[in-house]
Amino acid sequence: MAAVHLSRDEYGKAEELYIQARATFNQVNYQHGAASTAEGLGYAHYLQGRYVEAESVYRDAQEVYTAVGDGSRVAGAIAGLGIVTLSRDEYTAAEDLFTKAQEIYSRIGIEDGVTFTTMWIGATYRLRDEYEKAEALFLEGREFFARVGHERGSADAAWELGCVYLARDEYAEAEASFNTAQDFYSRVGNVKDAADTLWALGNVRRMRGDYAEAEAFYARAQEVYIQIGHPEYLAETYLAMGHVYRMREEYSMAESSYTEARDIFSQLGSRGRAAYAGVGLGDIHRLRHKYREAEVLYTNAQAVFTQLGCPRYLADTLSSMAKVRDRREQYDEAERFFKEASSIYRSLGVKRDASSCDEQLSNLREKVASAMEAVESR
Repeated sequence: MAAVHLSRDEYGKAEELYIQARATFNQVNYQHGAASTAEGLGYAHYLQGRYVEAESVYRDAQEVYTAVGDGSRVAGAIAGLGIVTLSRDEYTAAEDLFTKAQEIYSRIGIEDGVTFTTMWIGATYRLRDEYEKAEALFLEGREFFARVGHERGSADAAWELGCVYLARDEYAEAEASFNTAQDFYSRVGNVKDAADTLWALGNVRRMRGDYAEAEAFYARAQEVYIQIGHPEYLAETYLAMGHVYRMREEYSMAESSYTEARDIFSQLGSRGRAAYAGVGLGDIHRLRHKYREAEVLYTNAQAVFTQLGCPRYLADTLSSMAKVRDRREQYDEAERFFKEASSIYRSLGVKRDASSCDEQLSNLREKVASAMEAVESR
């Protein structure tokens, strides 16, 4: 029954039943039975944003299954630890865990386990902005799922590919992939994943400048996350709505959304996403001409993204820092930041943002040249 509730996105009910089962197994000193609840209980904790509890469950299970020599369950526990670690933006550690789990699955011949971890390694690459490597793994996963007739896996692969396409400004391809995923999730009643896809489709609309449609998608997804208790993606909707409000110059609403997102990400221990919400707040301060406050947030984010290895977010931050330097007439530094940001965007294949930086750099140079001509003509 716990697994049924989990599949229905009823995390609290599932968690309660898993805990009851675990307690029963512990009362009769049946450690293997107690450990068997780990996959579901750990995932229920994770989806509710309780990463410390999820990690503890997975580690206990790993220890028990290692002792009894159950390789498949060991790999599952390690993969669970990888998922929690990835949500904390610890990309290298997460990749190591997924790779370790994959090696176990491969050694004992569990092909779907190998593909499961392949997809998560791909997600790690995507979050590190290594889009080509991520795409290759997602395509590999999609091919496997199609071959074995695993519709859920095919939908997950389509969703991940959509995220890659969106990051590369390939909007038509992204929308098609997300719609493919949404068709399956809606048909089988997978509420959470359907909401994740609404959020993703909202991102497509926002990047195309369709802000009203984007906001509608985000609002629908947000209602689901509040209902089922999924804080990570609830924070993502606040962050995305902050972007919409900023673009519409509704700065008070944007500030509120960015602050809400940052608070949730901070509570979850997601340093990278919290810092990125901070960049959004910095942009609001910059647009209100509060340059000192903006610069504090940008500098903090720059340090976090450099440490974590998040080049896309780093480029966004450098671009914003360049705009502050421009407004302060620190033109040499502004030029340097625009150049660095453009270089990173181009290396990632993000042509739109690279072109935007180049355009702003050109405008900056024209402004400096005009100012120098004015001085010389006096």
